Amino acid sequence: MNYTQIINFIAYSSDSNENEIDILNHLYTVLRKNYSGFELSIYNRILVEKLKAKIAESEKTLQTAFAMGTGSLSFDFSLDNKRHTRDLSQVVQFWKLSIAYFDDIANQPQQKELTLKFDELPDYLTPEHLFKLIGWTKSTIDTKHSRGELAGVTGTDLTPKQGLLEYIEKRTKGLIEEPAKWFEEEHLSQKTKRKQKK
Repeated sequence: MNYTQIINFIAYSSDSNENEIDILNHLYTVLRKNYSGFELSIYNRILVEKLKAKIAESEKTLQTAFAMGTGSLSFDFSLDNKRHTRDLSQVVQFWKLSIAYFDDIANQPQQKELTLKFDELPDYLTPEHLFKLIGWTKSTIDTKHSRGELAGVTGTDLTPKQGLLEYIEKRTKGLIEEPAKWFEEEHLSQKTKRKQKK
């Protein structure tokens, strides 16, 4: 699921009758299934940055509308190839809660350690760096370089740090074709598991 899909999915869920934290917990559970710990720590950081930018842009729009005397604004977006509309101020509030949620996850000791390790790395990563971060062997890295999936420095076994970030971002594109349908299936699965435990 790419960042736009996640941001739109959160907007889509902003008028749900369900507990907002439950929605975010389900979302995070599915993301955890698709990403390693390191990938998820980077994914979360980029998601928070994109949410903050979206909120800043939306709040300017809301302020302008308020100054012009408009009572409320709607947020129109596409999800699962369908157009949806939500109240913009309600969407912004849920985005803000999402930032707090993902920031809280990012500040957990294990996630903090992963992010810190990445930030402290040099601009060019050796196979040893990638093994420690992600668990990739040298042959996995060579395969990813030769297929063009992961940027590499020609004639060496080095990977640009920026190339690794781009690889992680590429993995998010098209991961989930229909986020709302995917979420509902995952949510039903979680509910069934909870009922079976009782």
